[in-house]
Amino acid sequence: MRWSDNPWERQEGEGGKAYEAFGVYRDMGAGRTVSGVARQLRKSRTLIDRWKRQWNWAERVRAYDKELERAAHEEALKAVREMSRRHIGIGVRMQSVAIEALGNISTKKMRPKDVVALIHEGTKLERDSRAQIVEDTVPRDDEDADAFAFDDTEADEL
Repeated sequence: MRWSDNPWERQEGEGGKAYEAFGVYRDMGAGRTVSGVARQLRKSRTLIDRWKRQWNWAERVRAYDKELERAAHEEALKAVREMSRRHIGIGVRMQSVAIEALGNISTKKMRPKDVVALIHEGTKLERDSRAQIVEDTVPRDDEDADAFAFDDTEADEL
């Protein structure tokens, strides 16, 4: 079947009630069942089964679940990148404070070992954060991409 736009959206020729039922099924997540849709919409199980077959719900929800996983992964990467940038900034500021303190060591506000520790920690944080950004941008093999797809098998209805 050829999808219009995204498979989880209403398809050409799909009636409003059939699409509403699909939406209920789609939004149930990993525990989705035809019986659950029938109960929720107060429709016959036979009708919901027919719509499921006719409109290929199994394939459509797999595509939907995969899209949700892709979007969540993208959001997680964005958060990691923001965290790394923040950590780099902190590391650079820590180094600046340590360098300034080293220049003003006669004020006795910091002991030399404290300055060394600050430089060490600041450079470590910067190095680790920059390494994380590099790691996040290295292309990866997508062999595990389907590992997150949900199985729409309805064990309770066999």
